[in-house]
Amino acid sequence: MSTDCTNKQTIKPSLINRWILDPGSNTHVTNTRAYGWKKRADGKGEVVKAGNQELQIQEWGDVVLLTDTPTGTQQIELTYVAYVPGFLTNVVGLSRCRSVGIHFDSGRDCLYQRRWNNVISKLQYMGGHWLIDSDSMERPDADSLLAASAHAHKKPSYEPRKQLQLTPEEAHIMWGHAGRQAIDHLPRSVDGLQLVDGDPAPKWKNCEICIQSKLTKLVSRRPPREPATRPFERISIDLVQLLERGEHCYNGDQYLFHMVDQDTKWHEGSCIPDKTKATLTRVFKRLLAKIERQYDSQVVTIRLDMEAGYVELLEICRDLGIALEPRATEAQNGGIERAGKSIVIRGRAIRLHAGLPKEYANECVMSAIYLLNRTPVEAIDWRCPYTKVKGVKPSVAHLEVIGARAYVLNEKLPRGAKLDSRALIGHLVGFDSTNIFRVWLPSIGRVIRTRDVVFVRSKLCDGQGQYAEKSYVREIAEVLDIEETPDYSNILTEQLSSPGIEEEGENENNEEEENAEEIGDTIHVQILPNRKQGSTQQKTTTALMTPDATPESPELTQLTGESLTDHLMDDTSWGRGYALAPEGEEPDRTSNNAARREEISSQVSEQFIVKGKRFRKPVNLGTYLATFAACINPTAPAKLLSEAPKIRLHRDQLPAEPKRWKDLDQHPFGAEFKKASRKEINGCIQRSCFRQAARVSELIDAEILPLMWVFTYKFDEDGYLYKFKARLVVRGDLQQDYGDTYAATLAAKIFRCLIAMAASFDLELYQYDVLNAFLNAELDRPTYVRCPEGYESELGQLLELKRALYGLRDAPRLWYKHLTATLEKLGLQQVPGVPCLFSNDSLIVFFFVDDIVVAVASKNKDVYRQFDQQLRAAYDVRFLGELKWFLGIRVIRDRSQKKIWLMQDSFIDKVAAKYNIAQESTKYPAVPLVDGNIGLSTEEPDEQRTKLYQELVGSLAYIATYTRPDVAQTHSELSRYLQNPGQKHVSAAYHAWKYLIGQKRLAIGAHGDQSSRTIYTGSSLGSAETEPLFYGASDAAFADDLPTRRSSQGYLFMLYGMPIDWKATLQRSVTKSTTEAELLALSTAASELQAWNRLFKHIKLDLEMVPTIYCDNLQTVGVVTKHEDKLFTRLRHVDVHQHWLRQEVADGRISVQWKPTNLMPADGLTKILVRQKHAEFVRQLGLRDVKVCLLKAEGLDSPDPASLTHWY
Repeated sequence: MSTDCTNKQTIKPSLINRWILDPGSNTHVTNTRAYGWKKRADGKGEVVKAGNQELQIQEWGDVVLLTDTPTGTQQIELTYVAYVPGFLTNVVGLSRCRSVGIHFDSGRDCLYQRRWNNVISKLQYMGGHWLIDSDSMERPDADSLLAASAHAHKKPSYEPRKQLQLTPEEAHIMWGHAGRQAIDHLPRSVDGLQLVDGDPAPKWKNCEICIQSKLTKLVSRRPPREPATRPFERISIDLVQLLERGEHCYNGDQYLFHMVDQDTKWHEGSCIPDKTKATLTRVFKRLLAKIERQYDSQVVTIRLDMEAGYVELLEICRDLGIALEPRATEAQNGGIERAGKSIVIRGRAIRLHAGLPKEYANECVMSAIYLLNRTPVEAIDWRCPYTKVKGVKPSVAHLEVIGARAYVLNEKLPRGAKLDSRALIGHLVGFDSTNIFRVWLPSIGRVIRTRDVVFVRSKLCDGQGQYAEKSYVREIAEVLDIEETPDYSNILTEQLSSPGIEEEGENENNEEEENAEEIGDTIHVQILPNRKQGSTQQKTTTALMTPDATPESPELTQLTGESLTDHLMDDTSWGRGYALAPEGEEPDRTSNNAARREEISSQVSEQFIVKGKRFRKPVNLGTYLATFAACINPTAPAKLLSEAPKIRLHRDQLPAEPKRWKDLDQHPFGAEFKKASRKEINGCIQRSCFRQAARVSELIDAEILPLMWVFTYKFDEDGYLYKFKARLVVRGDLQQDYGDTYAATLAAKIFRCLIAMAASFDLELYQYDVLNAFLNAELDRPTYVRCPEGYESELGQLLELKRALYGLRDAPRLWYKHLTATLEKLGLQQVPGVPCLFSNDSLIVFFFVDDIVVAVASKNKDVYRQFDQQLRAAYDVRFLGELKWFLGIRVIRDRSQKKIWLMQDSFIDKVAAKYNIAQESTKYPAVPLVDGNIGLSTEEPDEQRTKLYQELVGSLAYIATYTRPDVAQTHSELSRYLQNPGQKHVSAAYHAWKYLIGQKRLAIGAHGDQSSRTIYTGSSLGSAETEPLFYGASDAAFADDLPTRRSSQGYLFMLYGMPIDWKATLQRSVTKSTTEAELLALSTAASELQAWNRLFKHIKLDLEMVPTIYCDNLQTVGVVTKHEDKLFTRLRHVDVHQHWLRQEVADGRISVQWKPTNLMPADGLTKILVRQKHAEFVRQLGLRDVKVCLLKAEGLDSPDPASLTHWY
C-alpha cells in the first residue's frame, strides 16, 4: 500500500472523501460506508499496511461510484473493498483493475478497458493524485471523516508495567519450577522483576512437583569438540513425543519439533500432529527461514537423529550447504537430549502444578520454551538466552503462573442478562507476547488469545471452578486450531415450529449482525447467525425434490416429529459452543407470553411505525400455491392426519462432520454416529474381518497399524440427509510394506459409450451397490491393527486383520481381483483393454469400485434374473433399480423418445455452495472464458490464492472430463497457470463456474434412431446435412500458446448423437506450419479411432460403416488421401505420422473427410470462442437444456419455455 507524502497538517479536507487511483495498492480501501455500501464479509483480523502502520480491516464489501466518461457519467462497481475506519482517503487499487483488464493512461488521464479507445473513466488530476469519483452529492461530510480519522489513530498508553514483586519460592513456581541458582540470578538477567524477602527457592528434592517431574537418567555431558562461535551457527534438532501413541492433544498435536542453539541456548519449538515427511519438511523450512529473517543468521551445522521422516530434511540441508552431524544413540547427543529433557521436565512441572489435563501438553511445553528463553543459564554466564539473541534483557512484568484463574472480558452479554457477570472464566496456559495471553476456557473446551484479562494466581485448575454457563458463552472468533462452526440450534428448531424459515431467519440474522461488538483487540463476541435457506437454495432444489422416493434409514426414522424436537433441544447432545437460549427467552408461538402484552393495542398509529433500512423479501408464491393445491386435494386431509411430517435436513443446514471419536460426545448428532459405528462394527464381526491377537514374541517386529473412524453424512440426489455413516478405516498412510496397489477403474468415455448404446438399442440398465465391498476380499499377508476407539474393552487392544479393510493401500487391488473372479464364475468375460467391462452373449456389466451396472435387452430378462440371484448370493448388495445416478452423474431417460441424458447439476450446486459462487441477477456469462491468452501472473506468490485456484480448476477438470465438453478448452487454458496464479486467473476460474451455474441443466444425450439422423447446420431450417452414427473430428490452432509456441489440438467422437470421447490439450512438440499441426492432431484422433474400433469389435457392435474423421484443413486432408499431395517436411516425427495416416486411409480402415470450419464440432476444443460461435459449438456437441425432461422425470409440469434461458 502506497502512502501520501503530504504533511498531515496540509492535507486538503476534500481528499479524505474522494477516491484516488493508487498504482502501489493491491486492494481497494474505503473509510466510509457510503457509496451504496453492500457488506460481503467481516475483516476477521486482516490488516491493511500503510507505511509502517497496520490498520485493521473491519469489513469487506462493494461500492458503486459515478465517474465521467467521454459520453457522460456511468456507474463503476468496485468489489471486495476493505472498509478501514479513519483511513486517510479512499483508494482504487490499480493492481485489482489490471486483473480485470482495466489499464491506466497517465497521458490522457483516463482508465480504459482492453482497447485504448474504450475509455471507461476520465480522471481528475489534483494535488499529485488522480481522482476517479465525479458526483459531489454522493460524498460524505469531510469534517466527520477527519474527526473519525483522528480518533482512529489515537495511540494507546505506553506506560511501563509495574514490576513483578515475587519471593524466590513464587518465582520458582512461575518459571515452571526452575532451579535455585537460576532463580537467584533472575533479577540481574531480566527486567520487570523484583525478588522480595521470603522463603528461598526450594531444592528439587524438597519440592513435590520437582520430584515428580525431574527424575531422570544420565546422558552425555561432554562438551562439543567444535563449539559454536556465533548465534545459530550450530543447532541441534530433536523430535519429542508428547503423548502415548493413539492419544492426541486437544487440537490433534502429538509431537514437539524442538531446536536448541549451541551458542545462545535459545530454544525454538513447534507442536505438530504427526511426523510424516511432509510435516517435518514444512516445519523445518519455516525454522530455517525464521533464523535467517528474524535473527539475521545462517545455520552452518545441524545435529539431528535418524527419524524416518528426516530423509527430506537431509536433502534440504545438502542443497543449502549445511553440514550434518547425525547420531546413533541418545547418549551421543547429550546437548539436545538435555535440552529436550529440560523442556519436558519444565512442561511436566507446569502441568502438574497447574492441574491441567493431559490434552494440553502442547501448551505446557510451549510455555516451558517461552520461560526457558527467559531463564538465566550457567553456560552463558547466568544470562538469559533472550539477552544473547536479541541484545536486551527480557521484560517479565507480564508473567503469571501457568494455570492461574483467568477472567476474560465478555463485553457482549445476552439481551436479557445485563446484570450478569461480564467475565468468561478460564485458566492461563501460555503467552504469545507481553500483552497477548493464551487462555483455556473449560466451558467450551478451547484455547483463545486475548489481551483483556485479569488473573488470580492463587486459584489454579482444580475442576471445581464456577465457569460460565454454556447458554451464555458465545463463539470466540480467534479460536486456535479449531474450526468455527455455526450454531444450528435455531435453524433446526425453527424448521420444526414454523414454515416461514426464509423471512424470520434473515431478519433475525441481520439484527444480530448489526448488534455484534468486538472485545478488545483479539476476542470477538459473535452472535452465531442462522444459515439462510433463501431464494438461491430454493431455486436449485425446488424443481428437483423427490420426497416420496427418498430412502429412509433406521437412524433418521428416529429423528422425525416430536422425537427430533426433543433431541435437538436436549442441551447434552450439542457440541462445544452450541448453546441454546434459556427457557422463556423466546416467546411461545402458540400462546402470547411476551412481556407487557396487555399494553398492546390493536389500533395502528403512524407515529409508532419505524421504517428500517432492510427490506422484507416477498412471500414465496410457490409455497402458497403448493399449500392451496394440497388443501383442495380430496386425499390431503386424510394424509395429513395419518402421517407425521417428515423433517428433511439439507446439506447446508448441517454442522461439520466430527473428525475424531472423542468429538462425538459434543456433536449434535453424536448419538446417531455412535449407532452407525455399532452397525459398522457388527458388520465387520459378521464378516470375520478381524480376530483378537495375543501379544506374543513374534509380533514384536510386526507392523501394527492404527484404526480410525471416518464419519460422514449421506445425502439423496437433492442434497437432503437420509443416513449417518461411520466407516472404520486403516491408517494406510503409515503402512510400510504394502506391495502392489494398482486397481483399475472404469474410464468415463467407456461409460458414455455404453449409455449411448443403451439408448440406441433400448437396453435396460440396472444398478447395484455392494455393501462394505472391500471386506469381501481376504488379505494375502498377515496384518495387525490396534482396536478402534470406543470398543477397546469389547475387542481387546490388538487385532489381527483378516480382510481388506478400507484404508489399506492394497485393499482396492484385492477387491478388484475378487470381483473380477466372481464375474468370471458367473459366465462373463472381460473385454480386452477395458478392465472394468465384462460381457457375454446376453449381458454387459460394468463397474466402478462397488457400483455395478448391468445392461440387458428385454428379450434376455431370464438370463438377467439368473445373474441377479447369483450376484445376491455372492455379495451383500443393495438393488437400486434403474440407473439414475452414477459417480455423481444424473441419468435422465425418456423411454418413449428412446433418449438418455447425462448431466452434473448436483455437482455444480455443490461447488457453487462450497466456494460461495453466486450471481445476484439471473444473467450469467454466455461463454466460459472471455480471453484465451490470460498470460502469466506478475503478482507476488500467494499460497492461499494458489490453493483456491487449484481447487477451482481441479473441480472444473472433473466436470469437463465427464459431461461438459463445452468447457474442455477453458480447463486446458486455465490449467497452464497452476503454479503461480494471479488475481486475474482466479477471476477467470470464477467466470467459468458462473457460466456452468447458469448452464447447469445442459446435458449430453444419445438418441435411439438406428439410421443416420438429419441435423441442421445453420440458422435457416433449410440448411441441413446427414450425420453418421459414429464419427470423429479433429482440429488444431497453430502456435497459439505464446510462451512455448506449441499448438492447441482437440478431438471429438460422437456415437448416436452423444459425445463419448473428447480432449483439448497442447501438442507435445512445436510444429512449423498449420498443416503440420493439423496433421499431428489428425494422427492423435486416428489413434483413438482405432481403439474404438477394437472395443466395438470385442462387444460385437457392428456399425456397418467405415468410421470417418473430419478435418477443416483442405491441405491436410489432401496429404493423407491423395498420393500426389504428400507433405515434404524435415521434421521426422511429423513425417512418421503422415505415412501412418496415409497407410490407414489407403487400407480402408479409416476415412478422412473435409468439413468447413463453421461446421467443425471440434473447433471449440482448440480456441476460446465468442458468444455466437460458442452457442453454435454447444449445439454441435449435442448439449441441450433438459429442464423440461427433468421436470417430467420428477412428475412436475413443464415450465414456461421463456424461463429456460439464462444467457445474455
